[in-house]
Amino acid sequence: MLELVRENWALVAASVVVTALVLPALVVALGRSAGAQLRRGMQALEQKRRDARAARRSADRARRRCARLESKAASVRPIRLEEARNALSDSEALLKIAHDQVLVAENQVRRVIVEQFPPAKQQKLRARYKVSATPSDKPFTFQG
Repeated sequence: MLELVRENWALVAASVVVTALVLPALVVALGRSAGAQLRRGMQALEQKRRDARAARRSADRARRRCARLESKAASVRPIRLEEARNALSDSEALLKIAHDQVLVAENQVRRVIVEQFPPAKQQKLRARYKVSATPSDKPFTFQG
């Protein structure tokens, strides 16, 4: 074995260099594949859905707190009631933003499915990842 390396040292060195150059290119190519794009899109979508659930819980808490303080309006300082109302409006605005971010992430997953996969697989992927076939018609509205 040692004699083989001594006789073909240039070949061994060239194979190490080629491996060092090809391996990163292979990693980049695999990262750009349709499956990798879909996986990244689904991870982003799940994160946005978790964020939206957290925003919904926060808005519910703010709504309950505001309702509780309004029921005791006669014995609560007006500044605390106003702060609760402001917190409620802020949390509802954040809930709307979180919902819009979910719509954007769903559209990105839908785009990857449509652009990167053949039509025969698209419906199966949409059903598997629970993404509708048509994009939402009302993202990014500032009305409640």
